Amino acid sequence: MKLGNATKSKYIIVLAHLAALITMGAWGTSFLSTKVLMESGGMTPVEVKGDAVGSTLFYGRGAGAEPTASAVVADLVDIVRMTAAGDAQALKPAEHNQETTQLGWLPMSQTVSSYYLRIPVADEPGVLAQVARIFAEQSISIESVLQPEAVIGEKDTEIVAMTHSALEGSVTAAIEAIEALPSTRGKVVMIRKEELN
Repeated sequence: MKLGNATKSKYIIVLAHLAALITMGAWGTSFLSTKVLMESGGMTPVEVKGDAVGSTLFYGRGAGAEPTASAVVADLVDIVRMTAAGDAQALKPAEHNQETTQLGWLPMSQTVSSYYLRIPVADEPGVLAQVARIFAEQSISIESVLQPEAVIGEKDTEIVAMTHSALEGSVTAAIEAIEALPSTRGKVVMIRKEELN
């Protein structure tokens, strides 16, 4: 296991408390961090940020066949014990203070992230301009864009774009509009980019 500068693609779960709302999601993502915990022997990192403690990083076995099987069996044993013990021994949900119980869930469309988008398109003039116009209409700022030359004999290529932070709902609307263009040749691939600094 090592720490270092890296860009990794992983399946992650994000839980965040934003103002009076909570957002949660699980998705494949690409992230850049100066403190990326490199995968080694099924170790899984968890970063927790708190107002009082700042950023903390925990890791332990959590991937692979044996750790997963162990966790599933432990959960099943707990369920059997609780069922056999009846309501008196059932686990009680944690008590929450008044401030916590007033929190609501932030809709996914209102979450903010940066995005990697890969757009299959016809290799013809004006396509990039059409895509850029759709981004502008949805108030999405482009960090970088690349449109490689089509392979000899092919009529299609891809536009690869990285966005600055944007609302998920705006990105989803942009993708729907881009996929509706006559020059688009398939589904747009979207991957969220998380900053773990």
